[in-house]
Amino acid sequence: MHDDLASFHPVLQQWFKNAFGFPTPPQEKGWPEIDGGHNVLLLAPTGSGKTLAAFFKCLDILYKKLLSDPSAEHPGVQILYVSPLKALNNDVYKNLQIPLEGISRMGMEMGCEMPIITTAVRTGDTSTSERRRMLRKPPHVLITTPESLFLMLSSAARNILKTIRFVIIDEIHSLLPNKRGCHLALSLERLQNLVGNQQFQRIGLSATIHPLDEAAKFLAGDGRDCTIIDSGQRKGYDLAIELPLPDLRLLPERSVWPAIYRKLHQLIHDHNTTLIFVNNRRQAERIAANLNQLAGEEIARTHHGSIAKEMRLESEELLKQGKIPCIVATSSLELGIDVGHIDLVVQIESPKEVARGIQRVGRAGHIVGLPSKARIIPKTRLDLLESVVMIDAIEEAAIERCHAPRNCLDILAQQLVAMTTEGRWSPEEMYAVCTRAYNYADLDWADFERVLQMLAGVYESDEAIDLKPRLQWDRLGNAVSMDSYGRQLVYSNSGTIPNRGYYRVYLGNGGPLLGELDEEFVYERRLGDRFLLGTTVWRIEELRQDRVIVSKPTGQGNNLPFWKGETVGRSFTFGERLGGFLREAESHLAGPDIFYDWLKVEDKDVAQTLYNLLNEQTRSTGKLPTDRCLVQEEFLGEMSDWHICIHSPFGTKLHALLALLISEQIQSEAGLKIEAFPADNGILLHVPGDNEPPQIRWASLLSLDLRDKIAQLISTTSLFGITFRHCAQRSLVMALLSYGKKRTPLWLSRLKASDLLQVVSKHQDFPLVMETYREILQDHFSISDLEDFLSQILRGEIEVHRVQTQTPSPFAREHLFNFVATQMYTDGTPASSSKRLFGLETNTLQEIFGKEGLGPELRDDAVAQVETRLQGRDALLHKPTLERMQYWLERVGDTTWEEVEECFRENLEEIAHLLEELLHQERAYRSCDGQIAATLHSRDYLALQGPNHTSQSKALRSIIVRYLRCHGPFSIQTLAERYKIKQEAIAVVLVQLEREGLLVQGCFWSQQDGPHWCSPRVLREIYALSLSKSRKDVVTADRKQYAVFLAQWQQVQNRNSAEETKMTEEPSAHLRKILHQFEELWLPVVKLKGLILPARWHNYSEPHLDQFLGSGLISWRAKQIGTELFLRFESSFTASDHPTIPTWVDCPVYYGDFLSGVQLSPSAERLVQTLQEQGALNLIQLSTMLDQSVSRIWSDLTELVLRGIVSNDTLGPLRLLAKWERHLQSKMYLAVESSVFGQMGRFFLLPQRRERSAAAQVQTLLDRYGIVTREIAVTEGLIWKDLYPIFDYLEHIDEVKRGYFVDGLGGIQFARRDAVERLNQTITDANQWWVLAKEDPAYPHQFSNDRFKAGSLMVFRAGKPAISAEKRKLALTILDELSDADLEQGLLFLLQALYPLYPNEKIVVSEVNRTAVTQCRELPILKRLGFELGYREAVLWPSERK
Repeated sequence: MHDDLASFHPVLQQWFKNAFGFPTPPQEKGWPEIDGGHNVLLLAPTGSGKTLAAFFKCLDILYKKLLSDPSAEHPGVQILYVSPLKALNNDVYKNLQIPLEGISRMGMEMGCEMPIITTAVRTGDTSTSERRRMLRKPPHVLITTPESLFLMLSSAARNILKTIRFVIIDEIHSLLPNKRGCHLALSLERLQNLVGNQQFQRIGLSATIHPLDEAAKFLAGDGRDCTIIDSGQRKGYDLAIELPLPDLRLLPERSVWPAIYRKLHQLIHDHNTTLIFVNNRRQAERIAANLNQLAGEEIARTHHGSIAKEMRLESEELLKQGKIPCIVATSSLELGIDVGHIDLVVQIESPKEVARGIQRVGRAGHIVGLPSKARIIPKTRLDLLESVVMIDAIEEAAIERCHAPRNCLDILAQQLVAMTTEGRWSPEEMYAVCTRAYNYADLDWADFERVLQMLAGVYESDEAIDLKPRLQWDRLGNAVSMDSYGRQLVYSNSGTIPNRGYYRVYLGNGGPLLGELDEEFVYERRLGDRFLLGTTVWRIEELRQDRVIVSKPTGQGNNLPFWKGETVGRSFTFGERLGGFLREAESHLAGPDIFYDWLKVEDKDVAQTLYNLLNEQTRSTGKLPTDRCLVQEEFLGEMSDWHICIHSPFGTKLHALLALLISEQIQSEAGLKIEAFPADNGILLHVPGDNEPPQIRWASLLSLDLRDKIAQLISTTSLFGITFRHCAQRSLVMALLSYGKKRTPLWLSRLKASDLLQVVSKHQDFPLVMETYREILQDHFSISDLEDFLSQILRGEIEVHRVQTQTPSPFAREHLFNFVATQMYTDGTPASSSKRLFGLETNTLQEIFGKEGLGPELRDDAVAQVETRLQGRDALLHKPTLERMQYWLERVGDTTWEEVEECFRENLEEIAHLLEELLHQERAYRSCDGQIAATLHSRDYLALQGPNHTSQSKALRSIIVRYLRCHGPFSIQTLAERYKIKQEAIAVVLVQLEREGLLVQGCFWSQQDGPHWCSPRVLREIYALSLSKSRKDVVTADRKQYAVFLAQWQQVQNRNSAEETKMTEEPSAHLRKILHQFEELWLPVVKLKGLILPARWHNYSEPHLDQFLGSGLISWRAKQIGTELFLRFESSFTASDHPTIPTWVDCPVYYGDFLSGVQLSPSAERLVQTLQEQGALNLIQLSTMLDQSVSRIWSDLTELVLRGIVSNDTLGPLRLLAKWERHLQSKMYLAVESSVFGQMGRFFLLPQRRERSAAAQVQTLLDRYGIVTREIAVTEGLIWKDLYPIFDYLEHIDEVKRGYFVDGLGGIQFARRDAVERLNQTITDANQWWVLAKEDPAYPHQFSNDRFKAGSLMVFRAGKPAISAEKRKLALTILDELSDADLEQGLLFLLQALYPLYPNEKIVVSEVNRTAVTQCRELPILKRLGFELGYREAVLWPSERK
């Protein structure tokens, strides 16, 4: 008998001996400590029996207790097992039955009847009946998740947990470093408070965790001891790298993926079961689909978190049963889920973290004593470098340090609300329980109190309804108790996993759940689109608010889903290890053999590829980036913009903060707005302009206020908004699910979070804002690592090596690839577009420049700059030598003394001397026509003057080809005069070269004389540089200037000069211009007639509008949303004023069918038929023809009008419906007196199938706004990826300009040329006043991220928001510093704008600047404007209006 089994009951001893023989090291070391009643943290490799080590001793103690007192009642759970995965719980439940059943049988064989120990699983999948059964008869062993434990503690189920003696936390490494672990730590302390004075034992299990002492503190809680048991075992590994190709630089198929698929297929074929790990879900779908296609059958299934549980379980069972040989998974199979025996694990790309790598590799050979076999397949050479270092780290178990998040205020808030479900607490009692958790041991009382205040509704206001109470805090009674709304949120919105806005996918109506899709992926889809999910093709049948309904079609899918936010970054610790490897490698690059001997890698292809990469990088930049050296590489890009590539191994978490600091320094000191792209291998800085790159003052990056500076910089990033939203949701301040558990769209969550952030930012030290900063600076990034890194640079321990290169180094090419990919999406360009600025084909150039008067003009300075570079003139200007002079002459083809004098004015004497020396040495040749050429080409110039026509033609062709390679556009006359050849002969050669695709003919300048010719390659470069320079020449306007421009562009009138404004055109013409800008835009009817139209025409009257509508030039279409009426104006004629879009530009056409799917009443159908046959008719005519009462006809017409099927040649119907807007759903509008029907004109059918192309949408946007950005298009519900190619083409043909016209409006801006001119001429004047509704398209702040809450109405002064008004009882906010006179004037303009909206109603002001109007300092001004002070409000009666 093994000594470690001596403490066990004899039956358990014998069963274990028969089943396993001898204990494993973690069992030997763990059992005595557990038996001694200690808290235990057990570290052991995967497959070493650590789970049984925890359970078996706990079961032994439980058996002995039950045997010692058989009559004792079983009041509750004794052993609680918590794991992070529901699937792992199910496996543990099944595996636990083996020892329990075996022990029972063994007892019978030994003549000892063993007690029955019951087990159960409690997760979100547990049925209601099963949960009730647990309450009636609690199990001895309960298996659950952190979230289910939280919910049990917050409900009546907590009573069965009072008897717990042991809590086993499995896979503790996946909980410690995140908020899920923080959440669990508080739940354990609540559990301990429930259990009482008797401390339950805590047992933590992990294969990969470091440091152990912090993990032990996290497990035990504050003030409790914990024994750390490191089994000392190291898992045996069979690790190697499998290159998909011998040389990753050479891609015969232009991609590495086909070779990866073949390699994977071979590995799968050579093994019985293979588990392939990837780093994101899209990659899993892609690989599985291609493997199945390659094999001609299904050999692989996908497994990730966005596939439904049933489909994942099916895949696991298929693998265990041997029906499929492979699963392609993300982290969903990283932990110990049972999928049977795995022969081989394959990791695509580096796993990025050592702990993750150990977990994944450990899935192979998951049996005691067996080594784990794994292969890593790199995609790139840099990935190979990381993989080589990763393998060494895995074998050494060099796990990264992880830290438990401290004092997470959002998690604290959620738990405090949940604690109130247990009963009444004093704040001190709640604080005491919370601070016993390790994560909150040093929680400051002031922070705790602020969280309690937030939950008690102290910050509640009309602006932030989300801040209403979640619990009740009786300060006088010093008691905190439950709030019904808070209790509801605990059950419906608890947990720590943030809302990603995923759509659930269902097979048919009421069918099974298939998985989840990212909101942006769904947004880009249309009905009928096919996509791949779980290796199965699905067809979209219906898109709803909270789900996607699909069917299973025949055929293949052509869309791979994507899920945002899946990137895994390299840790700082592993970055240091990688840097140390590069430092050692740099000293072994003297030769391949020396490097191979040092590297000690068996695969020679791996060693050679790695050597070539590091050797090429060293030759390019002089040094390698290491843990002691940063390499700052600078080079010019394709657009003559500087790229600064900072090569560093320390990982994205550090580089992201460093990029913020560098960007801020360059912007503040050099005035340049740069783009920064941090990555694991460094930072790429894209600097606009073609001058010298800016200096980075490394020493000044570290400052005493570094943390404050970083905090200020991150507050403006999208990460801050996302993190705040997640914190608000976790804290229960913002609900994840709306009423009825309908999915809240992600855009709505973002909007609500943005509004909430604007409100709470006014409060000092608001808990969620504090938590947002803490999470970003401590959890997302590590500011302490940044401080240490900058300190090392300051002390000289890390060198900064600066170098300029002619071409990007091998390391820099990866950054450039990511830069291009990022630009494609941030610019809004669809990934499939092949007509980008840097990829114009020859026929595209021909089309752009081949139409006289259509194409853009090339800039002379761009032509000169490109010619200088192509000819190599810059080298001669910098440092002229005889060799460089000969190279220039060979490259340029030929030159003349006149050209030499023009090109080399600064060093003409030196150049002339070198040229004479070349002639003297006969390395250059002077023709009889004065041409100077390299001797290499002299035969061509001799043949050109010879009698042989064939030789002359060949020579002329060679000379012209050399000329066009390094010259911009030229004419036939230019070449004829240069080479003294007839124009007819030159024309023949040029036409032939054009047919071969070597030349493009076109109009490149508006004043050019005749056609010009240019090489497509040269033209692309000149054209790109011309566009780049034109964009840089743009004068950027500020937001105030833009607001004035937009108002004037949309004909909003200045209220301060309205009385002096005279109509300069016919009212109908003026109205047509206004309505043209409203076309295709849905506007609220009440606001349109009461605010939007009067803002553009102060003398506007309804008869004018009715008269114009009667002309038939424009019609209106209505719809109803809730109880609100909307309309849009539609031109009665097909728009044709936009340029024809060529076929190579994607220009989708959208169809709107207003009758599709509409069920009309029989009487409404008859009415539609009558209008189809008879045309426009009035109510009386319709009543006569249909033999029905006018009221009945009106009822049917109302239905058709609100469905957008019928319109009228006046706005009479909508004016009438608008009066009864609030009663539309109850149909009270039927009780209208028939006398008003005579005010309406004729009713007619609208076109039911309406087509609108993307080009027409672009033209509409340009006409409406003048300047268009992605944000403007999205605001109107348009698809930017469909519009961008149109804008891109229009820029190419010079129809629109692109540039940064308005500061803060959006990165990519397109504008009509006349709009740019008007913007530049726009001036702001303090006498400019206008009032806009927030629904008005001229309202400028709906397209920006301005951080002030917009009211229903906004008064602008000189383009700046001055006064905001919201609610029916006006709540006014003064947004600008105004004198009393200006304030009075602004308020008067506001009131005048309100008069048409409320013609015969009183106007009430309730508050000003969040102060009751009765106490505000602006009250005298209101009185001067005619207001009368009431009990709580100021009232302006219609009779007192000014």
